[in-house]
Amino acid sequence: MMTLLGLAVIFGLEKLRVPGGILLVIIAISVIGLIFDPSVKYQGLFAMPSLADENGNSLIFSLDIMGALKPVVLPSVLALVMTAVFDATGTIRAVAGQANLLDKDGQIISGGKALTSDSVSSIFAGLVGAAPAAVYIESAAGTAAGGKTGLTATVVGILFLLILFLSPLSYLVPVYATAPALMYVGLLMLSNVSKLDFEDFVDAMSGLLCAVFIVLTCNIVTGIMLGFSSLVIGRICSGEWRKLNLGTVIIAVALVAFYAGGWAI
Repeated sequence: MMTLLGLAVIFGLEKLRVPGGILLVIIAISVIGLIFDPSVKYQGLFAMPSLADENGNSLIFSLDIMGALKPVVLPSVLALVMTAVFDATGTIRAVAGQANLLDKDGQIISGGKALTSDSVSSIFAGLVGAAPAAVYIESAAGTAAGGKTGLTATVVGILFLLILFLSPLSYLVPVYATAPALMYVGLLMLSNVSKLDFEDFVDAMSGLLCAVFIVLTCNIVTGIMLGFSSLVIGRICSGEWRKLNLGTVIIAVALVAFYAGGWAI
């Protein structure tokens, strides 16, 4: 109930162009949860971050490179790489579209820099034993609020650094407080459907299939796989195979093999 109420309030605030409306709703619902929800409790203010396992052993530079290169492990490594690449590409493309950071050809402006930053962050996170510091679709909440520059990313990075030491405060924000923001961003992204070229039936239907199955499976890579494979098959069956480029075919075949081999995550 609180989630739906929060979503409705966000609609109203965004219609009135209230600055930070999404953040205000999250704060308001969190305060209400703290007052009325017994599961939302103040658990302190400060906590030292830890990069150690349950036995107290440090995870920093705790690498097993030779073990990762064993033939039995390589399929898992490939699965992680494929998932990371297409998950990051799809997410960055979606967020860039929401922020109007696409050129006239629909390509991501400075997309190479964005992917490089995402890759380097993930590598560094692995070296220090942390979860992948990759781009997440939740970033679209920031673009929806108007954040489109490097200043936004810098501020968010500083806040993430602070929350490492103030992690108990995160327990004050229940799931139903952040859910309205994510639902609103998802609805905003539906506006991109209007940009599909419905005069090209195969292209439009493949795009819709991709979008629908990302939602149904909660997996960006699965949606991309179905979208690419349906585009290739549709082009061939309609006699429009000349419209296909080699890159599209390679990606479609790789993704289908990825799933057929049971390597999908």
